[in-house]
Amino acid sequence: MAVDVFVGLEPRTGKRVGLREELMRILEPSPAEAGCVGTHLYECLRGGKDFIIHSQWMEAAAFDAHAEALLGELITHPVRAMRCRRLD
Repeated sequence: MAVDVFVGLEPRTGKRVGLREELMRILEPSPAEAGCVGTHLYECLRGGKDFIIHSQWMEAAAFDAHAEALLGELITHPVRAMRCRRLD
């Protein structure tokens, strides 16, 4: 089953620019990964989490492999992830 994943990242104090650059760097090759349909990075304009990643995967196992590879790189910032399926 296809899965959409939304990840909110809140940069540590003084690390916003660095986190933005890091996210852009590590997300660039993601669309080439097995099972990845696409990824999009958003920067919040008001309140909430500062960065949101929306990615689409052919199956949950493909996202799990992707997340495992990135876990060490992002663990220094508070992260909240939600796996979702579209209702339509």
